Order: sequence, then C-alpha cells, then structure tokens
Amino acid sequence: MKITCIAVAIFLISSYAVILFDSDVSEAAIGPLGYSLNGNQELFSDPTRPIVYAADTDGDTVHVFNATTGEEMWNVTVGASPLSIDISADGRYMYVAVSGYNVTIVDLQTRSVSNTIALAFSPISVRIGLSGRLYLTQSGGALDVVRESSGTLIEEIGGIGSCVLEMSPNKTTLMVLQLGSSPTPLYKYSCAGTSLVLLDQDNHDLGPNARQMAIDWANETLYLVCGSPYGVQVVSLSTLDLLGFMPATSYPGGVALSSDHTTVLCTTYSGPDELWAFSTSNWSLVAKYKFREWAAGDDPVNFHAITAPLTTGCVIAVGDPVLFVNLSRPALFPGFPRAGEGVGYDYFGNISANIFVGIPACQFTSQVMMLDGVTVVSHIRNPYMLGELPSPITRGGNHTLYASISWTGGSTEVNWTFTTSETEHIVSETPAKDSVLNYVPENITIVLDLGYPIRQWAGGSIVLNNFYVPWILENGTINLHTYGLTMPGKNIVSLHISFSHVDYMTLVYSDLYEDLEFSIIDVPTTPSTTGLGWHNVSEASLMLPTSWIIRDNVTVGLTKFATQALGPVTDKARASISLQTGIDLNFTTDAQYLDSFPDEFVDQMGGVNHTVYIVEGPRTEQVSGHPAMVFAVRWTEQPIVQKLMVVADVDSGRYWLLIMTVDQSLYFRENPMLEGVISSFSVPEGGHDGSLDEAPLVLKVALGIALGALLAVLVGMVVVALNVWPRRKTPPGA
Repeated sequence: MKITCIAVAIFLISSYAVILFDSDVSEAAIGPLGYSLNGNQELFSDPTRPIVYAADTDGDTVHVFNATTGEEMWNVTVGASPLSIDISADGRYMYVAVSGYNVTIVDLQTRSVSNTIALAFSPISVRIGLSGRLYLTQSGGALDVVRESSGTLIEEIGGIGSCVLEMSPNKTTLMVLQLGSSPTPLYKYSCAGTSLVLLDQDNHDLGPNARQMAIDWANETLYLVCGSPYGVQVVSLSTLDLLGFMPATSYPGGVALSSDHTTVLCTTYSGPDELWAFSTSNWSLVAKYKFREWAAGDDPVNFHAITAPLTTGCVIAVGDPVLFVNLSRPALFPGFPRAGEGVGYDYFGNISANIFVGIPACQFTSQVMMLDGVTVVSHIRNPYMLGELPSPITRGGNHTLYASISWTGGSTEVNWTFTTSETEHIVSETPAKDSVLNYVPENITIVLDLGYPIRQWAGGSIVLNNFYVPWILENGTINLHTYGLTMPGKNIVSLHISFSHVDYMTLVYSDLYEDLEFSIIDVPTTPSTTGLGWHNVSEASLMLPTSWIIRDNVTVGLTKFATQALGPVTDKARASISLQTGIDLNFTTDAQYLDSFPDEFVDQMGGVNHTVYIVEGPRTEQVSGHPAMVFAVRWTEQPIVQKLMVVADVDSGRYWLLIMTVDQSLYFRENPMLEGVISSFSVPEGGHDGSLDEAPLVLKVALGIALGALLAVLVGMVVVALNVWPRRKTPPGA
C-alpha cells in the first residue's frame, strides 16, 4: 500500500522493513535510512490474526509479528540486508529482495527458505508480475524484468536512477517512483503483455525527494510523500497530474492508505516523530499522533513505513523495534513547553498538550489541564489541548504540566515537567537609562537579575565615555566610580559582562551587552575671578589665571595667537586659553554668519578620527557693544573640552576668537573660572587700525586654533589634520 527506497550502496543504518497482511491490507518494507519499500497487492488474508513481516535491513532476518498483540511469532534468515518484500497471489510464498544479488523465496507454511533466485545486480525493490515474471529495480539505476524460475534477464530500462515499485492488484500496471530527484519523476507502465510499455510519466509538477507512495487503484488516486513542501501530494493515477496537497511537518517518511480508503496516513521524523491522518474526501487533517519529540543527539528512530488496517484498530510504524499503535483509542502527549525544555523568564506564551482524537474521532466528555497543580482554562482544538495562563510564569525552576481527557468508555492522562530558565538582565541603573540630569554623578550603580540557574561572573568590561573603568559585581549589583569621566551632554556606559552557569549538567556561557545612556545639561556658569589677573593685548582686555604661563604673539604650527596662557598638565591634557583676532568681512554681509558659527565649527571639525558635539550653549552675549557667541564642545575621542567665544564688529568685520581648553574631568570644576575670563573680556567699541586686513576667515582661524590647541595641550597624542570645507551659505531669502 506504499513504496519508497534509496540506493543501498549509499546509505546503511539499522532499520526494519515491515509488511502487514489482513483481509484487504498491503505490505510495507523499509530500507536504509528509513526509505521504505512497499507494495499494494492482493495479499494473504487472516482476519482473526493479522501478520506483520519486518525485514531487518541492517541484518539478514525477516521477523514475523502478530499485529494484534505485537508479539514476534517467528523469524527466518534470508540473506544480507533484505530491502523489499512481496507475497505471491496465493499467499504461500514471500519474495525478499536481498542486497546480495538475489531474491530469496520463503515458504510461509514451512517458515523456511525454499529457493534463491540469483541475479546479476543488487536489487532494491521487487514486485511479482504475470506469467512468472519478477520486476525489480537495482542500485545501478535500472528497471529489470527477470524470469522467476531462473533469474534470466528478459528486459531492462536504464537511466532512471534509484526507484521503487508498485503493482496493481491485477498485475497489469506498474508504477515506478524515482527517489532523490527534484522534481520527482513518476512513471506508469503497462505490464500486461510480454514487454513493458510506458503509458505516462510526470517530471515537472511533483515535489522533490519523494520517499513513498500509496495507491487507491479503484479510485485512480496516488498519494505521494515529498521532501518539499512537507506533506502528502494527491496525484491522479490516470493523468499523473497533481490534484492537491496535504501539509504536514518535517520530514515526511511514509504514507499508507486505510483499508476502507477513507484515511491517508503519513509519518514524519527528525523533529516531532508523528503520524498524521488525513481525510481522503476533503484532504483535511483528521488527527495527529506523536511518537516522540526529537532532540539533538537522539538516536534515529525510523517511524516511516506504515500500514493501516483500521478494521483491526491498529497501525504499524516501522522503527527499531517495530511499534504497534492502536488508532481507535485517543491519546495524550506532552505539548508545549516540551518535556525537559527550558523557556525564558516571565513566560506568558501558550501551554498545550498534543491530543490524538482517535480514528474515528471520539467525542470527549471532559478535559483538565493544570500548571503546578493549579487548574487553568483549557480548550480542545484538534490536534491540541490549549491552556490559558492567568499570569506570566515568573518563578524560575521546574514546573509540572498535567492534562487529562475523558470519553464514554475511557480516559487518559499525561504529565511532564519543563524549566523556566531566567536570562540575566538589567533590572535598574542609576542614573536611569536615557535620563537627563542637572548634576554630575560621582557613582553609577547597575542592578542585575542573574537569572535561573544563577549565573556566575566570568569576566567582562565597563567603558564610560570611551574609558575603561574598574568595577565590582556583588550580589547582582555593579558599583563603579565615575572618576570625573562624566561630562555635559550625552554620556555612554558600555556594559559587557560574561557569565557562566550549569544548565542541564552542561556548562553554558552567556554575555550581557548593553549601552546605557544619560545626559547632563547643567553646567555651573556663575563667573569666578578668583586667581585671575588683568591682561591687555591687541586692544583687548581680559583676566587670565595668574599662576599660568602667559605669552603674547605666539605661533604654534601655522596658527598665530595674540596671547596664550598655559595651565597645569594632567595625565591626559594641558589646560590653555588662546586668543586670536582678525578680519572677516562675512560679518558685514551675512546677518546669520555669527549665529551659524557653532554648527559650522562642529560640522567641519568632525571627521573620521574626531567626533565633536556641543555640550554647552550656544548662547549670545554682548561684549563692548558687539554681538558674541559662546559655546563649548566635547571631543569624544580626546579627553578635552573646548569653550569658545567669538566677538564680532559687524561694521568693520573685525573679530576676537577665544578658545579655552581643559581636561574633561576638570571642566565642571574649572568652568566658573572660564566664565570669569569670558565675563572680563572687553574690546574697543568700533573701528580698527587696518593692520589686519589680510587676516583669514574666522571659521578657518577657529579650526586652526582648535587643532593648534590640541597639538599644544595633548600629551603623547597625534591629531590628524582636517580639511576645511566651504561654509554653508545663508539660505536664499534669509
């Protein structure tokens, strides 16, 4: 009632070939890797005691079972690797295709080998035809017709690959299915005469990697399992056209047709090993029986070749050993979460049990589902019993699921356990993620949930604003000191911690990555003149730190300063205050030139090796009746903050540019002093002496001063020169 195989020379693993005989049932056999070899014959009939013949393809024996009790009745040695079985029309003899270049004939009455037909090839599939002819496929990729009496070759059709066979009950039609091809070739031959006649073939619209077929000869319908998409294809036997599809899951292995032709059964493996039952009238799913849940590392169990004598209330699925299943009785199986599985923290998904409703389907009188001993609302939605969680599962550890169903005349139940394995995660942090602060935090605290099972710290790092900082993890809490690394604007804490824990007796490693950002907006701006003294230069007057080194008319690289004050050196940078003055006639022609200066400065100073952003301001000031712009920038890749003020005489174009540089860790402390310098700054109220007509544009000067300041104050640091792009022009109509 079904057929599938693969070349013996390619695959060899332990499996069984099964053949079941009943009043109107076929035989089935399974070859290497579970590719089944089967036929659809008028077979030996014993309504009171169905018989199952199972060929051990990795051995040399055919085992004979009572299908009702599952007990082995007898066995017979037939030769190495028996692959396919067929029964003579009178039910007296069993023909076994053996990989050792022969067909073994077993007398079913004497339960012994009565004859051996020698062949010139290794057979895969065997079918008995008319007039003493045997039809065989071989591992070399050919269909052969031989004489039963001598094994003499009568006819051979080559070039068809590894194939399996089906023979019509009247032995006049032979179906040939080619394995391992995409699309699947299917051939239909007439074998009524002395030679094979090809009647039809299909090699275009059938799915790939077909494994087995079952044929309803009376209704001219062929059922074919295929590798993609997963399921059963319904094929017209008269035209070989694809009529429909019954979807299953990975990977379909076997297919069988019930004796009353109302149900198609399909087995799947390598995932959940299941039996799928479909209605032949509308191709809908009738029921699903789960053999087991497959997991990585499991030994293969080939639940593939099947026969379906529904009149006896059982189905045979091939494995090692042979499995007998009663289809007339409902059954329950673990569902989701799967038995022994771990699910995540705060789980609020579905819970379910797999339910087999029986064939025909039973009407259930009651059902119960419980989680950890507490009943939950449940529904039956074939093929599942679904439970509704009243709230998330927040407790880590083992949990028990229980399900039961009752029907008139019986009941069944199942229970299993699963684990909620909480993943380590951040519970809270101070300062909070994405918070905006008006103070400078001295410490940062991060609270972790170490999950279930509890994770153990295995290593890691924490970076604050691109600087590694020391930290400790104690009882799930991380405390770290900011070491003055927090600054105005965006602050980033990059957390990377490695953990280890034992899960299901296996050491597991995991990592927690997180970027926690917060912003600081408040900068102390009250001017302080403590420690400052007056200094006059280039018609400007300002207060500078008296303890600093002050020099006038200084050139650093290509940058000229009217004055420069150099402060103390830290382990990262040296403080400085630099003043430059010049002429830029854009101040006289472009009303937005001064307003756009901060953005232009940031845009043009930013580059591949520099990230600059404004951390204070910009704000407008009035200095000696002239407009001024004040702002501060931070260099993310460099440990400095630069505070700038540009003062412009919009009548003459003269400007004064003040750039003050400090270590980023000292900015909050030193900013009142920088504001004192700014508040003290004064210049002439108008006009100029004409000595600076050739001075460069103020933006270019600012860029030069900024780079010069970097060169002057950074200790052991190389600064990459930046190109100066044209400034964005004032929008039309502005």
